[in-house]
Amino acid sequence: MRSLLNLPNGNLLVSQLSGGTQRRLSIAVAFINNPSLVILDEPTVGIDPLLRNHIWDYLVNKCREGLTVVIVTHYIEEAVNANRVGLMRNGRLLAENDPKVLMRKFNEKNLEIVFLKLCLLEDKNFYDNKDERYELDINENIVENNETFVNTQDDNNYDTKRKSSYRDWTFNLWILLILVNKNFLKFFHMGFSLFIILLPAAQVIVFSAVYSKDLIEVWFLKNLILHKINKAKKNFFLKVKAAVYNEEPNPHYSQELFSSLVSNKRHIMRAVNYCSLESAINAIKNREAIAVVWVPERYSDAIDERIEDGLHADNQTIIDSTLRLYIDNSVLMYGNGLIESLTDSFLKFMSNLYKKKNKTSILTPITTETTKFTNNLRMNDYYMAGYFLYFVFTSQIVFSSLTLTQERKDGLFERSIAAGVSHELIFISHLITNCMLSALQIILLYLTGFVLYDNPNHGSLPLILGFFMLEAINSIALGLLISSLLDREIDCLIIVWFLSMPQLFCSGIFWPLESIGKVFKFIFYLCPLSSPVETMRSIILRGWDLTNTNIRYGLLFSITPAILYLYMALAIFKRK
Repeated sequence: MRSLLNLPNGNLLVSQLSGGTQRRLSIAVAFINNPSLVILDEPTVGIDPLLRNHIWDYLVNKCREGLTVVIVTHYIEEAVNANRVGLMRNGRLLAENDPKVLMRKFNEKNLEIVFLKLCLLEDKNFYDNKDERYELDINENIVENNETFVNTQDDNNYDTKRKSSYRDWTFNLWILLILVNKNFLKFFHMGFSLFIILLPAAQVIVFSAVYSKDLIEVWFLKNLILHKINKAKKNFFLKVKAAVYNEEPNPHYSQELFSSLVSNKRHIMRAVNYCSLESAINAIKNREAIAVVWVPERYSDAIDERIEDGLHADNQTIIDSTLRLYIDNSVLMYGNGLIESLTDSFLKFMSNLYKKKNKTSILTPITTETTKFTNNLRMNDYYMAGYFLYFVFTSQIVFSSLTLTQERKDGLFERSIAAGVSHELIFISHLITNCMLSALQIILLYLTGFVLYDNPNHGSLPLILGFFMLEAINSIALGLLISSLLDREIDCLIIVWFLSMPQLFCSGIFWPLESIGKVFKFIFYLCPLSSPVETMRSIILRGWDLTNTNIRYGLLFSITPAILYLYMALAIFKRK
């Protein structure tokens, strides 16, 4: 091989060789392990004619020994040496036969002229059957007349067209399956393919683990020593610190109130006295506490006086019976929960106190009845549907936005087009691949969010999975549109980031759109996730189905942009 290909002697790196020598070296490497099949892509380009003849003589001899060689070349004259030749133009196979047979059929001594005649035949569209490969057999009659070629065979009958249509569909389906398989192989060869599949489910685990607890414990600190003692206990779990300062010399009602504090859905309060008001306020300044409760010196006596005097109590009695609360508003969620818990505890305490004194008390004239829409729902359940949709949206739009760009970058797109694959088949193959991956993501998301963590769900399983899948297709279509418009991956990622991040704040995930002004409300309702978030929330938390008009509108709002995005993406992809 070294003498045949005129390779240099000595210890040289491949990078030190010239381009032509590297090409000859690649031919030698292809034969180094005595293969039974060799595929060579233009092996003789850039090689002098004499050496090219030697290479062809070598290949012919190896084929006589049983080797099969497939060669791609644009040198038509050297293709005469092959046992069988296929002439292609624009990705279409014009003819396939023994080169000597082709030249005899066309009464030509040059295979290049045969190729030119076949091109003329294709340009003049004399063959109605566009999938015919022109395998010229003995029964064909091709007549030369002033450089015009006429096919006397009648291919316009109904049976031929029907068979051709069936072959077209079968062939295109087979090509589509090959493209989908290629996409999957490329995807799973990426280092982060498993991460992409598990990303939505992992985000659901984080969301459920962080927000799965109903209660946030709020402790009132008595002093540093008590805090350290309790912290050492295994059953002590400090979430949020608060401080209370009690001026009563002999706490009575205040101690009873704080010992009977009730919890709401987010907070538990356990109150003990803090040493002084100044130190308690300093605890807020030092971020050691989120609130201070100040109990006046005459609190218990003033409570008794207000019960006896009723509406006739003087201002000083009212002041002495009032708790003062200092809250760090930078943690407003905890502060609001503390106020709710303290208010509920005080109403319960006063009701019991009125009963002890044989006084008639007025209870809060509001009763909340339990329904499937109110039972055990938490604040994070309001966020849940929007979060889950956002997880699917971001994972799919990021991946699909890079699909066509990566295809062009790797050169796979040009190879597919050169092989005769249509733009539509390439586009549909990526759509199918992404949909299958998103279906797997959605199943894992559902199992994680509603089976493993048992988040509230009153909707039907087919409707939830179907709507998740519909929104995934919507995000895939938008991603393909971005990928068809842009050529660089960094540009795609910037646009995706620009579209994804605002969805958290303008699609109703955190804050209801009904509370926004009319102008911004109209703009925000055009966001890709605004209507789907409300629809999914109604399905999961309210249990609505397709009989509800709002659900049907939500489905229509998701289907319409998906179709529009896909049409625009395919049109742009074909033009570029």
